Amino acid sequence: MDPAASPRPALPAWRRLAVRLAVAFAVLTFLSVAIVGVMVRARQKAELQDAVGTQLLNIARVAVLLVDPAQHAEIQRAPRADSPAYRTLRARLADVQREVLLTTPIRTLVEYDRTGRRARVVVTSEDAERPGEWYALAPELIDPIAWSLEDGVARYTGAYRNAKGTWISAVAPIVDAQGRAVALLSVDYQVDVFLDRLHELDVTILQGSAAAAVSALLLGLLFARQLTRPISALTGAVARVAGGDLSQSLPVRSGDEVGVLTRAFNEMVEGCASATSSATRSAATCRPRWPRPCWNRPTGCGWAATSARSPC
Repeated sequence: MDPAASPRPALPAWRRLAVRLAVAFAVLTFLSVAIVGVMVRARQKAELQDAVGTQLLNIARVAVLLVDPAQHAEIQRAPRADSPAYRTLRARLADVQREVLLTTPIRTLVEYDRTGRRARVVVTSEDAERPGEWYALAPELIDPIAWSLEDGVARYTGAYRNAKGTWISAVAPIVDAQGRAVALLSVDYQVDVFLDRLHELDVTILQGSAAAAVSALLLGLLFARQLTRPISALTGAVARVAGGDLSQSLPVRSGDEVGVLTRAFNEMVEGCASATSSATRSAATCRPRWPRPCWNRPTGCGWAATSARSPC
């Protein structure tokens, strides 16, 4: 049988071992870089929240020291923006806001309504809010406020979103002479500009993952071709042997499993060629030998002469 008579069709690219290995290598690299990037982003976000929250907590703790509980209780009983007590306390909070470069007001809150998620403003550092008005609380502030009123410890929230942006808040309790937390001082800070940096980090992570995947794909193709080239040669040799060509012999270029397989293939082909050669010689030796015609022999055409046959 002629090996070239029925050539085997080439495998599609997606079925080739080299392509599959390269794609798997690229996908693994992409996922690895992406996972590392996501972990870095999560760490950056946590550090951002801790840094901003700690600063707000310190601001709230300092500002609450400037609030006289008795004076604050007086303003709470008669919430008027033109009262001397209100103007004095408001000026103190405004000074703190100006010194720490806050763009949002510092306010004190009472009559915390957990169900309605609101509290009443007593003093605020800006004129946009009026004493006695209800202030809507973000859901993320509910638990910190409740815990601070219960144990008298200042706390800050994680980043949360509302209609005006993304914020981090801190609350500090105002404690009266009996040690009871009777009100809260609240400080907010908008962190959208920091989250924009995190979005830039997201883009960088995506770009880095894509670049790493492309590089891994190219390197994987080169590596996989080196790895699968002996296998491809072995596959072609097997096809030629199947077509009847027993002269195939492949060089052994490595000592790994592929090298062992190539050596075994060479030994198999050599054994098949030796067996075929022996069978051919045996067939040639046992070929029947018919005697010459009886009329050409001196013995004539008697029965003994015509019954002679080859020993095979």
